[in-house]
Amino acid sequence: MVTRETLAYGAAGAVVFGVTAIATGPVILPLIGFTSGGITSGSAAASIMSAVYTKGVGMAALSAMQSAGALGTVGTTATVATSAVGSYAGILVKRWLKK
Repeated sequence: MVTRETLAYGAAGAVVFGVTAIATGPVILPLIGFTSGGITSGSAAASIMSAVYTKGVGMAALSAMQSAGALGTVGTTATVATSAVGSYAGILVKRWLKK
C-alpha cells in the first residue's frame, strides 16, 4: 500500500532531480560531449553512444541528451525522465531510512 509518506518522498525526489536537471544540464552536457555540433569524438558522450549502439538499448535517452546539448537547454522529455528517476530514488531513500 502506498502511504502519504511514500508519496512525499517520491515527490521530493522528483522535484530535486528535475530542478537539478534544468539547472545543470546546459553546463554538464557540453562538458561530457553533447554539443551543438554533435557528439564530440573521444568524449564520454561518444562512449555512451557506442554502448547504446552496441547494446541496442537507450536510444531515446541518448537522443534526449543530444537534443538538450545541441539546444543548450533541457527539454520537457529530459526533465520528466529525470524527475521519474528522482521519484524512484526518493522512494528508495525512504525505504533505506526505515531500516
